Amino acid sequence: MGVADNLRDPVKQESKPRAWKSLGLSVGLHVILLGLFFVGWHWTTPTPEKEPNFITARLVQEQRLPTAPHPVKQEAQAATPPAPKAKPKPEPKKPPEPTPQQKALAEKKAAEEAARQKAIALQQAKEKKAEEEKRKQDAERKKREEAKRKAEAAEKQRLAEARKKKEEEEKRQEEAKRKEQEQRLQNLVQQAQEAQKKRQAEEALKAEQERQRAAAAKAQQARALTERDKYILLIKQRVTDHWFRPPSTDSNLSTVVTIRLLPTGELISATIKDSSGNAAFDNSVLSAIRSISRFPVPDDPTVFNEYFRQLSFQFSPQGSPQ
Repeated sequence: MGVADNLRDPVKQESKPRAWKSLGLSVGLHVILLGLFFVGWHWTTPTPEKEPNFITARLVQEQRLPTAPHPVKQEAQAATPPAPKAKPKPEPKKPPEPTPQQKALAEKKAAEEAARQKAIALQQAKEKKAEEEKRKQDAERKKREEAKRKAEAAEKQRLAEARKKKEEEEKRQEEAKRKEQEQRLQNLVQQAQEAQKKRQAEEALKAEQERQRAAAAKAQQARALTERDKYILLIKQRVTDHWFRPPSTDSNLSTVVTIRLLPTGELISATIKDSSGNAAFDNSVLSAIRSISRFPVPDDPTVFNEYFRQLSFQFSPQGSPQ
């Protein structure tokens, strides 16, 4: 990894000083050991050899200098004995130079330690990266779950609104259908009432017309009867005027004669319907009828056809109509 990666990763930046510090301590320790081996080897070798240019380390102990005495009165100085002088500490012996084998061993251990520190740093960076990746995945998962929850809530709200809108629409349609049925029923009732009124009016009109027709028929019948009676009396009077009584005719005799006439009053035929029992009387009546050329008849065709096209009347010697 480069420097930029170490700058970006706080774990790497934090672990790197520790690694270098451990490495420095390890290198220093190995240098001291190499120095000790070198000193031992130098003491055992009588022949002086050219010293190699190695970097040696020496532990120097700080020597504390005696502090200057404070000025005091001469009486005190005379009474106080002089302080003993501090003995100088012996200088430490110079450690021996390490052998090439020792140097190689120290370098190998230093390299192993550096590799171990690097592996630790890499492992820590890997764990940090894994932790960061897990954090990102958790954040993405939470984000997806939140989006899913919001989408489900929005869908639930949409379905609720759609259901509410559908229920309102169904309610509106039911209300409109109910009003339409009520209006149809009201129209039917109104139509029935109007039809009943119309039927009652028609029945009343029909009853009035029937009454008027009945009254007219009754009046017509009355007029017809009046006309019939009038013309029957006239016909009987005409027959009486032309009748000659036979000798020895009983005044109580009567006969019923049937005549058939034309609308002009002319005779078509005359027959005895009910005989009086006296042939001479019956024949005298027929002779009187046949001697009349034209009979008085009403001008109304209805009255003529109903009563005078074929007329039956009773005739008696008294000549009074029966």
